[in-house]
Parts: sequence; structure tokens; C-alpha cells
Amino acid sequence: ILLGLILFAAPFLIFFPLSFPWIGFRNVFTSLIGFALILEAVFDIFTKDIFLKKTKGLILALVAMSFIIMNVSELTDFKTVSTTDLKICEEILKSSKETGLLKGERMSYLFNSEHSYSKLNKSYHEHINNVTNSDWSLTGALRGIAKQSNIKNIIPVFVNEPLQIEPENYDSYILMGLENDKSVTPLSYRKMGKYLYYLYRTKGNIYGEIEYKYEHAFFRKYDKDIF
Repeated sequence: ILLGLILFAAPFLIFFPLSFPWIGFRNVFTSLIGFALILEAVFDIFTKDIFLKKTKGLILALVAMSFIIMNVSELTDFKTVSTTDLKICEEILKSSKETGLLKGERMSYLFNSEHSYSKLNKSYHEHINNVTNSDWSLTGALRGIAKQSNIKNIIPVFVNEPLQIEPENYDSYILMGLENDKSVTPLSYRKMGKYLYYLYRTKGNIYGEIEYKYEHAFFRKYDKDIF
């Protein structure tokens, strides 16, 4: 029972000093093992005769089967998310062959990113976000797929969320944009005013805008038929 209590509580303890003290689903895995050990010990204490022991085995088998069935749904969600992640990463690599991304020459911005692209059976905080949810996950995924550890940081940019980028640094970064079909297009920029910049696709049509206000930059994507 003591070992079960330790395994149950240990994964939760690290969250208490954090500024966002919510429990991640992945941490519950170890806790469930501890919970099972506690149940096993309790069952052993209260099931002394053969009939109760057989009943205990049947109950545990049914519980285990229920968790296995539920896990099929979980694996399906992970497969859906990973398929989308792979497509986006492959599109990034395809569109950036001549940009120096693989050589680690410059950092990159991926505009029009989203935290999650799939409709999941259960969404809870980071469960299950795509790699475009953060720079470390997107960069790590690209490094793994391309087998190039020297790829520099790739920062996802979300619509109407504050973006830290100084106008004088635009030329120092690789600018890319995600389309609605998950394809990726190289972008260029043009200054349109003191606080406004337009982003253009390689074909010359406008992709979106970056507007500076409240000491932050904000990105907005345009429809293809605008301008």
C-alpha cells in the first residue's frame, strides 16, 4: 500500500510549485499503477476465501478490458495528430530548401499556426496539441524528421496572439506561412506604414498582415481573394 501511495502521489507533487498547477494526462499513468497496487492490497485484505478471490479476478479483468478499449480511442487521436504533424513538417522542409533552414543559418517564423488541428474525443490543456503549439515542439519535430540537429528555432505565429518580433529583424528570419490545406509557402514582407507590414506569397498575392499595437505585433491572415 505504501508503494502504491508513493506512485500515486509522486507525479502530482511537481505541479504544486508551478504557476499553472493543472495535471497533465501523461502524469496520471504512473498514478494509475499506484492506484492499482493499492486496490490489489485492499482486495487481498478483504478477500480471504476462494469465491471472493475469483470474484476479485473477474472484476479486475473487466476493469482492465475497459481501459484497453478506451485506449483504442486515445491511440486513434494520437495517430490523427501525428499524421497532421508529419505533413506540416514535410511541407516546411519542402518549402525551405533554398532558405538555409537545414544548415541552421537563420531562425524561422511559421505564420498562421494553430495549437490543434484535429477534433479529438477529449481535449484537455496540452492533450493533444500539435507540434505547432510551441517553438520547442515544432523545432524538435523538424530536427528529428530532417535528421538535422543544427536547425535553428522555428517559432509558430498564431492569429491575433501577441508576437515578439522587431521590424528591423525581418530580414534575419525565414518567413513561412501555413495554408488551409496544411501546405507551407515562403513569405516576403513589405512595409505599408509605421505600424503595418504586409506578408506576400512568392506568387505576389498577399498572405496577411502584421500590425504593431500595444507594444506587441499581431498577425492576421487574409483570404486568398483579397487584393
